[in-house]
Amino acid sequence: GTTIRGAPDNSAKRIETAMLSTSQFGSDVDHSPLAQLPETYNYLIPINKTAPTSTPVPVLTILPRSGGATIAQILGQCEGKTLGGMYIGPGVVGDKMEVVREQGVKQVTADFTTPMGRTRARDQGLREIPDVIVVTQNIVESSQLFAGSMQAELWVWFRHPVERQASIYYYHKSLEPGHPQYDPSFQALSLTDWAQTPLHTPNQNMLALIGQPQNPMVGFSNIDLLVAKNVLRQKAKIGLLSRKDESLRRFLKGKHHAGSSSSHGSRECKEKLLDYAWTTRNHHPVLTERKVAYKVLAQLNSWDLQLYDYA
Repeated sequence: GTTIRGAPDNSAKRIETAMLSTSQFGSDVDHSPLAQLPETYNYLIPINKTAPTSTPVPVLTILPRSGGATIAQILGQCEGKTLGGMYIGPGVVGDKMEVVREQGVKQVTADFTTPMGRTRARDQGLREIPDVIVVTQNIVESSQLFAGSMQAELWVWFRHPVERQASIYYYHKSLEPGHPQYDPSFQALSLTDWAQTPLHTPNQNMLALIGQPQNPMVGFSNIDLLVAKNVLRQKAKIGLLSRKDESLRRFLKGKHHAGSSSSHGSRECKEKLLDYAWTTRNHHPVLTERKVAYKVLAQLNSWDLQLYDYA
C-alpha cells in the first residue's frame, strides 16, 4: 500500500482509546472528567444561553478555502456588520484603531493575528463598535481580545477537510507568477506529493479550536479530540459549506442579531454571493474517495475528519 509520511501513529493511544471508547458521543461527552474545557474558553458563552452582563461579540472561525471568507463578506456587505480581523490596509500598527470602509465593508483597522494587535483592539474599544464580528483562524488566540465582562458567541465554519485541502492545492497551483501567493513548488508537485510536504498543514480545524496538541511531540490525541468536540457541543453555532444558506440563518438567529437586515436588497445581495457569484469559487478536478490522493489526505487529516463528522 501507499506509505504516508507524517501519518498519525495510533500505537501510543491504545490506553486513551479504551478510556474514551464510551465517551465519544452523546451526554457522556459533557460528563467525562477529560472533557472539561480550560479557562481559556470562558470568554465564549454556552450555546443557546445569553451572556450574563453584556451582549456577546460573534467570533467567526474560518479556514482557507473553506468558503468562510465569502460568509464573512456576506455578513459585512449584505448584513452591514463590521468585520474585525480581515483588514490588510495601512494603519494596523501604531495608530489608533478605527473603523474604515473597504470594498463596501466596514472593517476594524487592527491586526488580530498578533498579540500586540489583539491587545490594541481590546484596549481601544472593540466592544464599543456596533455589530462587530471577529474573524479568526484560532479561537484560543482570540481569547486575548476579551477581558472582564466582555464575552463572545462562537461561530465555527466547516468544509469537508479533504475537499478543503484539495482546494488549497488547486488554488495555489492555478496562480500565475507575480501573484502575492504564487509558489512555484506547486507546479512541480502532484496533489499526493504536496500532501506529504511541509506545504500541507493537516488537521487545521483541530488547530483552530484547541491550538497545539497537549503533547506536540506525539501529535493530536483522543483527549485533544474530546476537548475539540466539547468546544463545538457546549459553545458553538456550527456552519457547513454544504448547507451554507441554512448555516447563515443559524448564525444570525437570536435576539442579539435582531437588527440584521431582512430588506429586499439584503436578500438579493445574499442570494447573489451565496449562489451564482460565490467570490472564492475555484474550479478544479473532483477528488473521489477511490483516488490515492483522497486516501492520503484523509489519513493525514484523520482528526479533522472525525471532528467534521461530529459537527
